[in-house]
Amino acid sequence: MLEAANWTCHILGCRDVIIDGLKIKNTARANRDGLDIDSSSYVTVTNCRISSQDDALVIKSTGADKAQNITIQSENPTSSVIIVKVVLIPVFVTDKSHHGHIHCNNEVPLHL
Repeated sequence: MLEAANWTCHILGCRDVIIDGLKIKNTARANRDGLDIDSSSYVTVTNCRISSQDDALVIKSTGADKAQNITIQSENPTSSVIIVKVVLIPVFVTDKSHHGHIHCNNEVPLHL
């Protein structure tokens, strides 16, 4: 996968996933994460190479959210993720800044 416009690969609400041999390269500045594992369980990532100016690998759980009359409800947190033989390569921009290689968080949107 090369130069995605946004998050390159977003695994959302999945179970029993194997990602093997995936190659991602995103060098532009923007919200272009490499691989986002979100509200999923029993995920194995192996033999991958991820190069990203933003977060290369994200493990998170997204709360309930709405987008264009579609509700995404996260009842289960992300769990049982195995990462083996994965190369994460930072992409430096002109100011020599870059985001984290692996980013873990819990995103719960505020509805005011």
